[in-house]
Amino acid sequence: MAENKRQHYVPQFYLRNFGDTDRATVGVFNIASGRLIRGAGVKTQACGSYFYGRDGLVERQVGHLETQMSQAIANVVRTSLPPKLQGHDHFKLVYFMMLQGARTARAKAEFEGRLDMVAKSFLRQQHEARPEVLSALGKVKITQEDAIVRAMNMALVGAPAAYDLAYKLLVNETEVPFITSDHPIARHNQLFEGVTDLSTVAIGLAGLQVFIPLSPRLVLLFYDDYAYSVGAAASRLVRVHRPDHVRQINLLQCYDAGENIFLPSTASDADVRALAAEAASWGPRGGEWIDETVVERTETQKRVRTVYRAPTRPTRLTLPFVRLRGPRPDTAGWEQLPMRFPEWMDHLHQLSVALDKGRITEMEYQRATAKIPYRTKAQRRA
Repeated sequence: MAENKRQHYVPQFYLRNFGDTDRATVGVFNIASGRLIRGAGVKTQACGSYFYGRDGLVERQVGHLETQMSQAIANVVRTSLPPKLQGHDHFKLVYFMMLQGARTARAKAEFEGRLDMVAKSFLRQQHEARPEVLSALGKVKITQEDAIVRAMNMALVGAPAAYDLAYKLLVNETEVPFITSDHPIARHNQLFEGVTDLSTVAIGLAGLQVFIPLSPRLVLLFYDDYAYSVGAAASRLVRVHRPDHVRQINLLQCYDAGENIFLPSTASDADVRALAAEAASWGPRGGEWIDETVVERTETQKRVRTVYRAPTRPTRLTLPFVRLRGPRPDTAGWEQLPMRFPEWMDHLHQLSVALDKGRITEMEYQRATAKIPYRTKAQRRA
């Protein structure tokens, strides 16, 4: 149906927070062309033809979720206060973080790339004695028609993995506004900056940080409070007084953006171009890959160690209000980074398997994950 053709992967209610006075238009900087357009219509941004499918069913379901999430974000923007810990708005914002991070055009392409990589890894192991199969794998791409729907479902089921993250609201008191992009959920990990070959921004990893711009004045920062202290312990707000600190956070948006950066009318053309140029100077984001090593082989079986690899993120943050609680670990020889809360992640894995196999319902899954257990001081020291 024609009315369902234009389907947004960044919601319009979100982009309007960065829009011009009329909230119907926004500034757009296209990374590839270097063109900056003032007053571009919000309705035509961050969307694709039948992005979720032609029947409109998924789009309507996403719209229902957006209605709930928009209320939580509006409350934060209106009051300039973060939500109550483990309250309804807290969980809605976690779901916004997870869903939005999985539904963009860039996220879709990366998810399809991982599907292709994993499927080919399995086929190489199964058909290592058939050179014609191995040769053919390099000439095809393996994916599935509803990859974006699968990615979003996985993100929503996995949302409780982020319940343990602490959060504070960064309040911009400079003349340089926060900006956003067509992939606005910017993950980082200062604890493991400089780590090569290992993923550092998976949702359950120690040291994770997630910067979510909510308006030109506000960024919501989710973070691992066992790895960092952020701002004053007694305050839920962190006031940002220096333009260079705002620009560092904006740089995360430029680096993670797919095609376009969105900016309010108060943003300087020169600032945005300089940030985009710096992000581009790091080179294109590399793709993930899998290392496969045969560790044991018999006449009938073999055991393969498979290690997921990811390129180093070049961004370095020097934000004085974010402090490491201890020294950076030496990761030499590691095959993966530690989880923040392994017991909780194991519990979620068991529940998700039960959900997938139909042993529990979605409602039972939600109830079982509604409240994260408290981590003791002994667990924190460990």
